[in-house]
Amino acid sequence: MRVVNGKVVLEPDDIKLGRPKKARGRVWAKLLEDVDTTKENGFAFQGRFLRVRGDPAYIDDTVPVGSFIVAAEATGSTNHPWTDIALYKVTADGIEELYRNDFVRKSDKIIAINDIAEILKKEKGQEGEDDELMKAIEELFNKFGKQRVLEYIEKLRGD
Repeated sequence: MRVVNGKVVLEPDDIKLGRPKKARGRVWAKLLEDVDTTKENGFAFQGRFLRVRGDPAYIDDTVPVGSFIVAAEATGSTNHPWTDIALYKVTADGIEELYRNDFVRKSDKIIAINDIAEILKKEKGQEGEDDELMKAIEELFNKFGKQRVLEYIEKLRGD
């Protein structure tokens, strides 16, 4: 993976999607924006499809830092094909797998969709809290001066 102008260029070893021909599975990946929990299949995941190439399959696309990728991955063998669903978070430091589960039976799909919706909600909420905290710290810096605020924080940590 390479970061260029705030975007991550995904490379073949970043996220492996399995052997679709051997496992007779369909692989796909989306830049996840939202999850519609009223749907019970891959259409629940809203966002643009990412380019997937090769066998073994990989994502050949560019995504923003901080984005989420949901991917259907072919696993198993010709006689016993399987599909996993995985959620990844893309950071400037790497790609973090947040979730992985089966995506074969209808009950598996519903559980996975709801789990991913909950994780996405929490992750996006956390980013919102971090943004709010940074804004508050910047306001304190502007009002009292950076040095004074940092000295006060150090004083609090020492107590």
